[in-house]
Amino acid sequence: MHKIFRSIALQSFVIVVGLLLTFIALFLSDFLAPQNGWFSSHLQIRQQTEALLDSRIALESDPSFVDFNYLWDNGRVQQVWGLGLAIWRIPFDLSASILGWEGFPDRIAFGVALLIFSCFTCRLIIITIGSSGSDQKRSLYSQFHVWFVSVVLLILFPPFLSLLYGRFSVYEEVQAYSYMISVLLLVGTLMFYYNPKISSYLALAVLSGMVPLVRPTLGAYGIATFCIIAAYGYRQGVSRWTISFGVILFLIGSAIVAASNFQRFGNVFEFGHSLNLNPHASMRYISRFDNPYREERFHYAYFEIVHWLFYMDREEYRLRYDEGIVGVAEESNEEFFRFRGLNSFTFDITYSAPIIVLLGWLTFANIRRWKRKREYCASEVEILGLWCLLSVLPLLCFYLWFPVLYSRYLLDFAPAFSAGFVGVIWLFKRSIGARIEFAMRCVIVVGVLVWWGIQIDRIHAQGVSESSTITHDELGRLLNSEVSVYRKMPAVYETSMEVHEYVNQFNGSGWNSRSGNTRASIALFVEEPEFLELTVAPVSGVELAPEDYEIIRAKVGLEFLELESMTPTEEGMVLRFSGPRRKRYQGGIQVVFVAFMTGDELHESWSRFRLLRVRWNDASLDSDDRP
Repeated sequence: MHKIFRSIALQSFVIVVGLLLTFIALFLSDFLAPQNGWFSSHLQIRQQTEALLDSRIALESDPSFVDFNYLWDNGRVQQVWGLGLAIWRIPFDLSASILGWEGFPDRIAFGVALLIFSCFTCRLIIITIGSSGSDQKRSLYSQFHVWFVSVVLLILFPPFLSLLYGRFSVYEEVQAYSYMISVLLLVGTLMFYYNPKISSYLALAVLSGMVPLVRPTLGAYGIATFCIIAAYGYRQGVSRWTISFGVILFLIGSAIVAASNFQRFGNVFEFGHSLNLNPHASMRYISRFDNPYREERFHYAYFEIVHWLFYMDREEYRLRYDEGIVGVAEESNEEFFRFRGLNSFTFDITYSAPIIVLLGWLTFANIRRWKRKREYCASEVEILGLWCLLSVLPLLCFYLWFPVLYSRYLLDFAPAFSAGFVGVIWLFKRSIGARIEFAMRCVIVVGVLVWWGIQIDRIHAQGVSESSTITHDELGRLLNSEVSVYRKMPAVYETSMEVHEYVNQFNGSGWNSRSGNTRASIALFVEEPEFLELTVAPVSGVELAPEDYEIIRAKVGLEFLELESMTPTEEGMVLRFSGPRRKRYQGGIQVVFVAFMTGDELHESWSRFRLLRVRWNDASLDSDDRP
């Protein structure tokens, strides 16, 4: 099996094909001709890399630095896209600093990753084909159609190419890297299947545990990979001690992710999405206080996620949804708020076929094996099928009652679907075997190419969104631009104050401090909070009973504050919440989140409450600090 790969000619073939496939992927997605330049205008990953090179995790220690979807926690500014890509970018940005550049081109760094991904995938397919017969060279030629189709379905998978087509901002960039990393886990799993080396098992174990550093949902693929290699390794005679050591390495990799989360966000299970700052009050509410969509019945929630995966198109989206806000599904009689956005290529019904075929085949094969009492012996098709299904199920459970769902999130399923397609092709090869004729091979290749062409046409039919790339000079100006100067935090916040002029632009988000009107939730920056005191009144024309004020809730970071007292006033009520118990939230500048609605009211633009005054420590009693 290994002689075929040791050939220098074959090594060169893998590299040449990898280069060719990389070029095809970049060419089809217009990636090689960015509208403005080779550098991303989104600086989150670049800033994180620079921070790591400076031996720190946080981006900055100045809250004025907070930008869209950044967060402020424990006196530091953090980004929410993980550390994995920043670690990958270290050698590139380090070389750029040596050369005196402002930064290394983002698109070239991605192209290098794509080339590595292409070469490793080609290597897998060649090893697979070379192991299928005694005459390896003849087998390679006779099964060229399998190699070609597998390469197309893994490297040039249409949903993956859709990520490269268009703006390719930080959202699409992280998703594209995630696809390649997931498929490389699949590649490693299959290589372990053909050559169960202990070193491969241990390396895959630790990598499977660490992949959530790139994107949290990669954990589904990491768990699927480790479960399969551990089970298969055990059946292949790998010792229990080795299997146990692999479990320890997997847990160590997971512990690294947990330690990163705790250091950055204060909780091992938090990836920053419950703390990030943006102007969307409803999203802020459902990510911090309550997700009413969890009350949706299972079959309606299941119908919706399946519909979004395989049936949604832009025309239907325009007819069914109002600016992404969904109040009620057609099939349900109850309203549960959720946010939906169709902003990229998704799947269609053809992508469900491999899942159905593999699930049916795995069920049938195992029932037949059980009835005939045959000893279990896994095939490469079963490995692909199990990897696909074990990845899809946790992702489906995760997104089933997910309140905020953009179509690009669903591309988390793309690696599993690509594995499903390859599994079906290999199942077909396994079933027909050597009897397949040249004409049948051509039918397989042409059929896949026609389907692939239709999918690529769907991607191009969307049109090209505005590119998020910039030139080297523009990058330099952006990196060296001065941070906006905000006013020093006052002792209290009151109506008539322009709260967003203090600390940073997201201070007071969701609060019209001129009128006092509030949205579903607001974000406020406070300093050394000993308590939280809110002076609240009803909006004009609304009468509120004392118990109506009890729906108001408050958090500092991830910690809920306890409501201690409610004191009536002429205008409304003074609500006093206890101070934070965790030391992490007691000192320095902190972010307070306050909810002014229940889940049933999220369809409304404004709440029933006006916020008149905010106080957070006793120092404000003696302060005359006013704007």
